[in-house]
Amino acid sequence: MSDIDALKKDVNMKTWQLLLLTLVTVGIYNLVWIFTTTNKIQRHTGIKVVGQPFLLVMSVCFAWAGVFSESSYFLVALLSLAISLSLLTLYEVWAFKVRKALQEVALVEHQQVYKMNVIYTFLFTLYYINYCINDLPKQLEKQKADINASL
Repeated sequence: MSDIDALKKDVNMKTWQLLLLTLVTVGIYNLVWIFTTTNKIQRHTGIKVVGQPFLLVMSVCFAWAGVFSESSYFLVALLSLAISLSLLTLYEVWAFKVRKALQEVALVEHQQVYKMNVIYTFLFTLYYINYCINDLPKQLEKQKADINASL
């Protein structure tokens, strides 16, 4: 349990704080949070979620989508939309890879099944991942207590 507790303490971010920082920084904090949290997850779980090039591509897509978004030219605005959709896809890929890593750690190290909702992962991406990182130690303890009570 110590790795999961350590991950929660290392991330140390409430979901409402993450949402607020995202709004205040117009989405820039999302990238900062993803970059730092990915490194923390990889360090605590030993599972490589994504590589640094993946995170760099996310940052570049975010920057170029912002640059092209204010254009009055149709083709440039269309390019901005295409880049934004690519960024959204990268967010989804990241969220599902982290979801898989968290579930794998719960199963392998703690012999517990940690269910994460696929729809919530798709809709809320990093916010749901943050919620699950905060919730994981409590859920694993609850499952362990339920198993001990049934014995």
